[in-house]
Amino acid sequence: MGLLSVSRWLAGTIAGNMTNPTRMATWDPKEVAYSNGAGARTIDIDLGAAQMVGAIYLGGVSGTTTFAVTGGAASYTTTSYGNIVVAPKRTAVSPRQYLLEFAPVSLRYIRLSATLADGFEVGIAAACERFTSEYGHEWGAGRGLEDMSSVTANRAGGFGIDPGAIVPSYDWTFGDLNDEEREALFDMLRKVGTSSPVIICEDPAVTNDLDARLHYSLFQRLEKYERRSVGITRWSLKARDWT
Repeated sequence: MGLLSVSRWLAGTIAGNMTNPTRMATWDPKEVAYSNGAGARTIDIDLGAAQMVGAIYLGGVSGTTTFAVTGGAASYTTTSYGNIVVAPKRTAVSPRQYLLEFAPVSLRYIRLSATLADGFEVGIAAACERFTSEYGHEWGAGRGLEDMSSVTANRAGGFGIDPGAIVPSYDWTFGDLNDEEREALFDMLRKVGTSSPVIICEDPAVTNDLDARLHYSLFQRLEKYERRSVGITRWSLKARDWT
């Protein structure tokens, strides 16, 4: 199958000329920074020290625009790393999230710049460490859905329903990890466990329906890896979206 990437947040501080920019550094995508009008806007991420960055993530987004991404070890504008083009979701007018991936590079400062035509909200802006295996993941991976509503059958034959969110999940197996990839993934999983968010992209090479293929998630289980043969590891994982 295609490649699958797993990215984790790198801790840092966030500033910018949107209202309440520090909300973009919290884990909850519904705590948003916002801009009420048109004009030039920047989101600045300072990691505190140079770290290897391979992805930039925007989540909890409403409004459409394009952010230019620049950064460097010593400056916010040393090098350009591409654009985050926030596109609409397949089934909704408002977009929700986007991920820009690039070859991992040592960065401390990252700037997202845009000229807004209208109001805009961002819940999360994160620089990320990224893991992608050479051979992708095995057949059998897929999305699931969990309905968080409470449903009680009543004696009249109907149901009492307390509505809740319907939450996506994603299960997959890395099937042919070499020793170096196994250790890199093990290191990432030790840092996030089942209590820190990760961003899972089903296939970064596909550009359509990216919002549906992105999962801002917590791992639900961390299976032990299995040695298939000398130098080859199989590892199954499951994550549940934070919506």
